[in-house]
Amino acid sequence: MKYYEACEKLRNEHPKLIEQLAATDNLEKWGEISKIFTKEDKKKIYDMAEPKWIERKIEEGTLLLNPEVKKELETRDYKPLSILRKMIWASVLVMLEGEDSKENFSRIKRKIIKKHTNKWWFDVYNRLKPTYAAKAWLDKEGLGLAVSYAVQNSSFLGGVAQSKRDDILRMIPSGEVSDSKRIKRKGQKKVSPSSCPACSSFFVTGTFKGWICADCGATDKSPVSREKG
Repeated sequence: MKYYEACEKLRNEHPKLIEQLAATDNLEKWGEISKIFTKEDKKKIYDMAEPKWIERKIEEGTLLLNPEVKKELETRDYKPLSILRKMIWASVLVMLEGEDSKENFSRIKRKIIKKHTNKWWFDVYNRLKPTYAAKAWLDKEGLGLAVSYAVQNSSFLGGVAQSKRDDILRMIPSGEVSDSKRIKRKGQKKVSPSSCPACSSFFVTGTFKGWICADCGATDKSPVSREKG
């Protein structure tokens, strides 16, 4: 049976399973949900569920991606190339929360290396700092997940908020990145420090106007930790 025919057979036989996977935020739970299937069938099912998962997460605003990347995913019917999948994993890791977030981070890292390679993982890792910085900036501006009721229900306010959110998300690279601590951007004159002067964190990245620390929220204009200042 050809790959396409096998996928269609699984799609027709297990439509609820595919929808369940697409609705499950935690990708680590996919294995448990699909444990009765063979490795080959799991891959086919994941290939069908993944685009639905990505589309939903983008619509919900829970994937931190450069707007250009979102457009590319849309044109590809949300079927990511390898480089796009690395961006998605970077967002997934940055969005980890809770007391067990470090443990979850380490476990996901091991799984990524096992499935791909160390180089593949480092490509993901090199995207973490600007993604952390974008999240910190969004939270600081009140443009994270907790958007106000007024913004959600006003086309004008919603448009303004989305435009500002997109501007912030553009600080996340949309192409290849190097392992350099400095990411050059067109029009950017200031260079971010190697570590935050407020909290000594290494998660400092350049913005269009200066730099921001992903850990404490300090910026070049206000180099004081939010926790301290």
